[in-house]
This record gives sequence, C-alpha cells and structure tokens, in this order.
Amino acid sequence: MVTKLIRDFCDPGYSSIYLVDDNGTPKILKVLQQRYNNKPRIIQLFRQEVEVLKNLEHPAIPKADCYFQHPVSNGKSLHCVVMEKIEGCTLKEWLQQHQPIDQKQAIEWLEQIVNILNFVHQRKYLHRDVRANNIMIEKSGKLVLIDFAGAIKRDLIYKTYAYIRKVISAFIFTKTETDGYTPPEQNRNYCLPQSDFFSLGRTFVYLLTGKEPKDESMYDGKYKVLTWRKYAINGVSERSGNLIDKLMTPNVSERYKNAREILEEIRIIKEELDANKLKIL
Repeated sequence: MVTKLIRDFCDPGYSSIYLVDDNGTPKILKVLQQRYNNKPRIIQLFRQEVEVLKNLEHPAIPKADCYFQHPVSNGKSLHCVVMEKIEGCTLKEWLQQHQPIDQKQAIEWLEQIVNILNFVHQRKYLHRDVRANNIMIEKSGKLVLIDFAGAIKRDLIYKTYAYIRKVISAFIFTKTETDGYTPPEQNRNYCLPQSDFFSLGRTFVYLLTGKEPKDESMYDGKYKVLTWRKYAINGVSERSGNLIDKLMTPNVSERYKNAREILEEIRIIKEELDANKLKIL
C-alpha cells in the first residue's frame, strides 16, 4: 500500500512524501522530485539524512531504514529514502488548532527539545533547522525532532572551514538577514551548537505568541530587535523570558555555551513554577 501524504514533513519542497506499508508496518517514503536530479548538492543532502539518522539512535529522533535509487521509464532514477513514521503532527500544525502555549508548557517542551539537542551535539552533529515545522508531537505528548537533511557533523574539517568563514566574515561585510529562525552566523556559512539554540529560542517565541519571529508587530528590522514578551498570550515571567532571549541573542558568545547550562536554568525555573514564585508579566 502506498498513500501520498498531503502533509509534508517540513521538507523544503524537494521531495514528495508517501505513506507505505512495509509488511504491516507503516513507514515514510520520501522521493526526491526529478527536477532536482541534476542538482548534486540537493541529492547529497537528501542521501545524507539516512547516514545522519543511523548515527543518532534516540527515541525522540526518527529511525532511517535506507536510501535507494529506483529506475523509471525515462531512463532516469528516483532517489528514495525510507524512514520511521512518527504518529502525530508538527508543532506548527498543533498551534494552528490550539491557542499559543503558556510558560509552563513552554518550559516542559523546551526541556524535551534541549535534551534531544544535547544528545545530537554530544555526537558532534548540528541540526541547523530547528523550528515548529521540524518538531512533532505524539499523542502521548512526547516531542520528536525531525528533518536532519541539513544536519552537519562538526568534525575537524568542518571546524576548520567554520573558523575560516568566521574570520573572513569579520573583515568582509556580508548580508545576514534571515527568515527569522536562522541565526546570523549560519547565514554566513558557519555554525556552532549555539546556532541551534538561536533557532530554538525563535521557535518558542512563535509557540508563545502565535506570531512568526519576523512579524512586523514584534520585529524591528532596522535594529534587529525582537520585542515579543508583551505578545505572549498567556504571559511569561521575567526569568523565562530571559532564558528565551539568551537563547537567541545575535551575538553567539552571549548565548548559552551548551545544553547543560540551559537544562540547569530550566531546572531552577521549574522549581520556582512549582512553588508559584514566578510572577507573570
């Protein structure tokens, strides 16, 4: 059985998504659209997701089965990936059916995603596209981080390349305007674990406010300032707001150094929430 899914699992328009039956087990089949068959870079990204996922065995990350090519009548081949089907919807879809979340829910979800990113970063990978479209929620409430097509391993070659790009960008002016989720340094072609934190912070602004990070009511494009707290539908405490702001500060050195620092701050906030010590602003 093969069923085309209307919902695209955040693939950026490169592939068609199908639900397939593998001996009674539902799985996802991603097929790269043929118009990209002459785009080696896109093919490489499409293929590498399987290898990345095989190196990231985690209950909150989809499992990948295989990559293969399937010949078609025009003499060309279809590039295909088979992977685990996650039962649920993306947080973007969830928000379209619900009100923006309150800070208690935000802290619970944030803790889940930071734990996943901690695992990913410990294995020297960067996700590079954290956003509500790429986080799924199962019926149990468990969150799953998906779409690792753009993930990169921070090996010695990449670290050297990233350092060179960082030095070059310090002397050459480059435009760093992004879609609101991509950090400035990533737009200059170098990334760090803190780059995923930036995207995570912007994602939770969206979940708390229902507004995209570059919504004109919140974002000042001239000064690159995001004034979001007053748009949090259910309010947010100063400490929780500070956590999110620190995740997404434009200056990498001012963000949290690692996931453990974020988890420690989350632990303190949860204790204060339980004791009703956090004042909603």
